[in-house]
Amino acid sequence: MNSAGLPLAGAVTAPAATRRTGLLLAALVILGATLRLVGLGAEPLWLDEAFTWRWAHLPWAELFGPAAGTETNPPPWFALERLVLLTLGDGPAALRLPAALLGIAAVPLGFLIGRHLAGARGGLLAALLLAVDPLLVAYSQEARGYALLVAGTLLALWAVLALFAPPGAGREPAPPDRRGVPLLPLAAYALGATAVLWAHNTGPLVLLLLNLAALVQWLGGRPSDRPLLLPWLAANLVAGLPWLLLWLPILLGQAGDAVNVAWIRQPSPPGALAATLRLWGPHHLPLGPVAAALAGLARDLDVSVGRPSLADGRQSDVRIGDEDVTWAIRSPEVDHAVSEVSAHRAVRAALLDVQRRIGRSGRVVM
Repeated sequence: MNSAGLPLAGAVTAPAATRRTGLLLAALVILGATLRLVGLGAEPLWLDEAFTWRWAHLPWAELFGPAAGTETNPPPWFALERLVLLTLGDGPAALRLPAALLGIAAVPLGFLIGRHLAGARGGLLAALLLAVDPLLVAYSQEARGYALLVAGTLLALWAVLALFAPPGAGREPAPPDRRGVPLLPLAAYALGATAVLWAHNTGPLVLLLLNLAALVQWLGGRPSDRPLLLPWLAANLVAGLPWLLLWLPILLGQAGDAVNVAWIRQPSPPGALAATLRLWGPHHLPLGPVAAALAGLARDLDVSVGRPSLADGRQSDVRIGDEDVTWAIRSPEVDHAVSEVSAHRAVRAALLDVQRRIGRSGRVVM
């Protein structure tokens, strides 16, 4: 402003900046919508989407009754799909439309989160990433509940930030109602948490992390945050109680009976750790901790070498526990990491003990 109270040349007034931010956000939403809606029904349904189509055509009593125990995703998503198909017709585009709309909704939700943490520019950057991310676009064009999980997570995350996290870049806290309780974030959290719980069976893990973050922020937060504890617990109760009463018993029954997982090979704990290190360790983690973990693992691994059980060119079987790793240990990823990992003395010492243990079997020359 100059001495006459007029804006300086080149200055951007607050209304103008807000208008520009709104236009940019609208453009990003349109971009996200275009990427998700164009060609939505072009591809035929694949296996999981065919299951969605089948479950969406079940009678209501069966969908929420016997069928609920055999499908590893909660039934509300299929109920939503059923309503959409009854309204818009029975085609791939209609079946995928709920996921596409939820994927579009993720863009402004990301803006709200980014704006709270880093102002308008941070919000626009978050919205851009959510609009064009290939994985999010792909799942927004798939007739499954993953887009609902993402949208619910973003809504619940914004609510946690609005309630407990100090706003950044000049943002103001959420306004309270007459009793001093910010109802909008609490309602948003209850809605987002409900969507997360009923979208996918991994939803409770998301809410666990959000509640841990909220608890840490509440314990170290402002004195004005103290009265939020009871409303926060009430919001969790509103979202979680129906899930606890209606779906958790079915989920526990599925976990006990291992329903619908026969097609997934169940790895042993050493095999799972070895696969994780093979995929992520040498390339994405500091090698020192990885080498220390490998050294500790090698001392306890049940590595055995025996006669070949398959006529696939192998000269012997190499097993870790009950898992056949004969060819896995000869993969290019393992070859690439051998020299880096074996350069650590602790790893060489541990492997020497393993080699001696194998050599005592008398069936191999080390």
